[in-house]
Amino acid sequence: MIRIYSLVLVLLLSGFSLLSAQPKLEIGGGDTYDWGNVKPEQGPLEAAIKLWNKGNKTLEIKRVKPGCGCTTDSLDMNFVPPGKYATLRVRLNITGYQGNTIKSVRISSDDPERPEQNLMLKCNVVVPVLLQPKYFSFNKLVVNEESVAKTTITNNTDKPIKLTNFMLKMSTKDVEADELKHNLRRNTVIEPKASLVVEMKFTPKKTGRLQASLLVETDNKEAGTLDLPIWGSIVDATTGKK
Repeated sequence: MIRIYSLVLVLLLSGFSLLSAQPKLEIGGGDTYDWGNVKPEQGPLEAAIKLWNKGNKTLEIKRVKPGCGCTTDSLDMNFVPPGKYATLRVRLNITGYQGNTIKSVRISSDDPERPEQNLMLKCNVVVPVLLQPKYFSFNKLVVNEESVAKTTITNNTDKPIKLTNFMLKMSTKDVEADELKHNLRRNTVIEPKASLVVEMKFTPKKTGRLQASLLVETDNKEAGTLDLPIWGSIVDATTGKK
């Protein structure tokens, strides 16, 4: 009888152990990987992230999906034994980016508590001249009504930057260059760590599409010529038609 009870107890404990066994995904270093301050020429940025199985059952990493086309990934294994890790290699293309940049990679697994986890990729792309925003966007343009769009030019260097020249480049026949007015002046100097607000005013004469660029030449070799796109759609106030 004692042997029967012992056998039953062993079976119950084994069953409980099987029921309690489960995988657990833990991202090495936390849910955020931060490269810190980087320069555009350092890209693309790369990192190897450890995906640990802190559970007591084999972990299956089902899918790794970057949040956008600027990140790529490579996983060296999909089935991770308890106490082991898989290596996820990520690559972040920072071409065209400036300032604080945050992207994400979604990791899907059979972790019952957190089947979906996000790995955040961060960096601060330090450029000699920061444009915020990088364009002039007119949200609402109405015939014969003045609209204003703004951007800020920030000098991130330790030396003054001079804006030596500027030019409007038109990409549509619906608007003439002399209809766009800005507050820039030749040879304007932006001191180190200082900013300049650039204001663009536009009073459309007819419906259509605004598409242009403001090219600003600087005396900084790294910054070169700043290209600020300008866009918007012009509607008639009475009909609302473009």
